[in-house]
Amino acid sequence: MILRVDNINQLSKPELNNLLEEIKAESAKKYNPELAAFLSLVIPGLGHIFSLKKYIIGSALFLIFIAISSSDEFAGFIAHAMMGTPSAFHAYILATRMNKEKVFI
Repeated sequence: MILRVDNINQLSKPELNNLLEEIKAESAKKYNPELAAFLSLVIPGLGHIFSLKKYIIGSALFLIFIAISSSDEFAGFIAHAMMGTPSAFHAYILATRMNKEKVFI
């Protein structure tokens, strides 16, 4: 809903409260859990770094994945299978929790 500044004075108090709740609900969703999970599923740690700005966790996961993957192709496949899903799950849960904690208004 787009309101001009001169329309706010014409709204009743319950309408203003409803509008404020809508703005809070929309602004609280800063982090995209699906994007974070997808990026971490593609390359473990990527969702933490790019989507959630959790550089230490993401870098650690990414470096461990690269170290294991560089040793052997089969080891890289196993590392991706063992790290990809838990990393994606963690990124999804973390993004969901971060959205609940912050209200940007």
